Amino acid sequence: MRMWYILFCLVFCFTVFSCSEDDSVDGFLTEESSGSNGSDSDGSSSPTQTSSSSMFIQDFSRAHVVNQKLGRGVNLGNALEAQCRNINLCENTQKYNSALNSYDEEKSYVTSWDGCWSNPINENTYFADLKSKGFKSIRLPVRWAEKASDNPPFTIPASFKTRVKQVVDKAIAEGFPVILNIHHYNELYDDCKKRSDLDLQKQKFVELWRQIANDYKDYSNDFLVFEILNEGRTRITHSVLNDLLKDVWPVIRETNPGRTIMINPADWGKFSALQRIEIPNDPKTNERDANVILSGHFYEPQCYTHRNESDDCKPGISNWGTADEQNKLKTTISNKVNELKAKYVGLNGTTIPINIGEFGVTVNVNSGRTTWVATAREEFEKNGFSWHYWAYPSAGAFKMDGVQGALIP
Repeated sequence: MRMWYILFCLVFCFTVFSCSEDDSVDGFLTEESSGSNGSDSDGSSSPTQTSSSSMFIQDFSRAHVVNQKLGRGVNLGNALEAQCRNINLCENTQKYNSALNSYDEEKSYVTSWDGCWSNPINENTYFADLKSKGFKSIRLPVRWAEKASDNPPFTIPASFKTRVKQVVDKAIAEGFPVILNIHHYNELYDDCKKRSDLDLQKQKFVELWRQIANDYKDYSNDFLVFEILNEGRTRITHSVLNDLLKDVWPVIRETNPGRTIMINPADWGKFSALQRIEIPNDPKTNERDANVILSGHFYEPQCYTHRNESDDCKPGISNWGTADEQNKLKTTISNKVNELKAKYVGLNGTTIPINIGEFGVTVNVNSGRTTWVATAREEFEKNGFSWHYWAYPSAGAFKMDGVQGALIP
């Protein structure tokens, strides 16, 4: 009996000791024991989470490779994103539909889709000239929505798709990676605040990408990047854009699983709004997609870079370039980089790849244009950004003449 008593005591003490070391409190696991500290259930460290359950460490290495390949680039602006139909969405929202229904692509714009603003792309000379100047990539703005049907399945005209492909193919053949986007989707933005068709336009947006993604699914992942939407604003708020990303992501990933995707934020795509982007999950892994580049537009201070170009910047600021002004520009960029590092956490302390999709100064300023361009470019490159100057050879008052040396010193 004495032996049994001793064994009973040992078992009892062992049980009490084990319970006292358990992580449970009143039957519930503590935060640490539930695995929210970033450990898997087997106790091993998870490569995808930090100590906060709301943050993820991502492997941005693939996207960084693509971003470095993009390097220094230009926009071919005021060409394929030009408006080709005589419509006014602010005066009469039905004008778009009637223009579309009566449109005969065989008699108009078939051979000059990119010449509607008298700035056609000359692929026979442009790419050789850009290569000689030292540029590495092309951002190609495209106004798909205006050309496509406004009724399901929202078909894009074959002749327009052919013209876009001609430019993409020529650029790639000459060694230039291309960023292909949806630009000037004014029916989606509704800047005039007169439309009531947001659901229809959101559906159209997804179906446009279904067509684009399918057409380019066999293109090299090293030489083609998809940029979701240019300068969302008005009814495309940050939250609406983030919802749209979730809708369109699986559509693109279905046919382009390895394609790098670029995201431009709402609020006119400003660099200052990049932290508002919520990157969707990869449909296959159900983890936050890491093959992503964030792209912001940088035109600060707006009324200097856009002098006499927008209603709120007439006449605007004519001179720029003091030491204080240059330091303010640099600080604006560095502060945003720190914010992005805190939100989008990469392996080994890396930052999510950043692209400056547009930057530039009009020729309307009196002084400082070259200084602004050089200061911005230097700061972009210091932080490892790729960039695309607006525009080559020109887009309205935004011209490359006079600042080429500041871009490729």
